[in-house]
Amino acid sequence: HLMATTIPNCISYDPTYSYELATIISAGMKRMFEDRDNVFYYITTMNENYVHPDMPEGIEEGIIRGLYPLKVSTKKARARVQLMSAGTIMREVEAAAVIL
Repeated sequence: HLMATTIPNCISYDPTYSYELATIISAGMKRMFEDRDNVFYYITTMNENYVHPDMPEGIEEGIIRGLYPLKVSTKKARARVQLMSAGTIMREVEAAAVIL
């Protein structure tokens, strides 16, 4: 994906969940075919077998921007950690969040 950033009209994504992929494809089809924007999409997908959660409400814009809060902690603490991830490593980051 780092190399894809050198191509101005390449839009790249590394989705983790099926709802992210569906949102990206839907937005991409609209942008390329309805809006006739001169872009193409580079999407990395993996074949790991895991349960895909339902899509949280109101995150479509965040998915397209490339960043959205998957979970927000309700714990009150002096120190706070923000974990960021994408693609196949997301499952490990979710496990780390439980530990932290």
